[in-house]
Amino acid sequence: MKICGTLILTFLVFHFFCIGQHSLPFERAQPTKSESNYAPIVDTSKLWSVHIQGANMAFSMYYKIGDTITLNGNIYRSVFETNDSLLLSWTLVGFIRESNNSEVYFRYTNGDEGLIYKFDLEVNDSVEVYNPLVCPEYNTLVVSEIDSIWLGNIFRKRIYFLNSNNEDYWTEGIGSKFGLLFSNYCYIGVLYNLICYYEFDTLIYQNPDFENCYYPLIDNVNLNKQSKSFQVKYNTSDRTIAITNSNVKTGSIAFTMRIFNLLGNEIYYCKLFSNPQIISVSHFAKGLYLVNINSQGNLLYQEKIFIY
Repeated sequence: MKICGTLILTFLVFHFFCIGQHSLPFERAQPTKSESNYAPIVDTSKLWSVHIQGANMAFSMYYKIGDTITLNGNIYRSVFETNDSLLLSWTLVGFIRESNNSEVYFRYTNGDEGLIYKFDLEVNDSVEVYNPLVCPEYNTLVVSEIDSIWLGNIFRKRIYFLNSNNEDYWTEGIGSKFGLLFSNYCYIGVLYNLICYYEFDTLIYQNPDFENCYYPLIDNVNLNKQSKSFQVKYNTSDRTIAITNSNVKTGSIAFTMRIFNLLGNEIYYCKLFSNPQIISVSHFAKGLYLVNINSQGNLLYQEKIFIY
């Protein structure tokens, strides 16, 4: 009888242990780790939400990592972004790769590449970073402090710098406090902030300075004038803008077009002579722009376009 009782007890313990293990689907996704283990950044299970604010508008963008691709003998993963709250329509931003010694490189779509993170650093170490997406300059950073933070059931190393642009710090497995792709950003007048970070659809971090993880495009001034007769389309294949007017014949009325960047600076001006009129923007930096169409001093149409 004692043998039978022991067998029954062993079976029950094993049975309930298996049930308990089956009911924890995220246990492998969020393991605990010692301070010496490295949490990688490049992972398709992750999602970042970044708030971007310029002189004329404010909005948020989601970022995710996709399929692998080989470029010049190196294996990368594609990086995509979207302002779509449903996360259905994505745009390619560039490519990212991570080495075994915790170095992360970003390759812009024009082929420029640089080191944007290095996590095997100690206090007083220096590292030269270059982020072709948001800063045209190399910058040598010096580590001022290192600590750790408990996020997603693991300790994550944080690195602070003496001389980083905008007092940046990096969190292991997540990236810059400005978002995945915005370490070492140096554009004056544009503000970036990481507002939310997810792993396996689970919210791991939310910036306490923001109430939500998503913000639609919002103009800082009243810029909502639309005329149904105009249409502005961006062609990704040859980086051109096509402007058409369905109601007015060519040359009957004088129209002008102005393009502004996020800082509110006018960077392009032309008169619209043809219908449609094709304009090359191949020399524009990647980003969000505002198109104004005027006639005789009156604003007829405005449209936001994303050039990449």
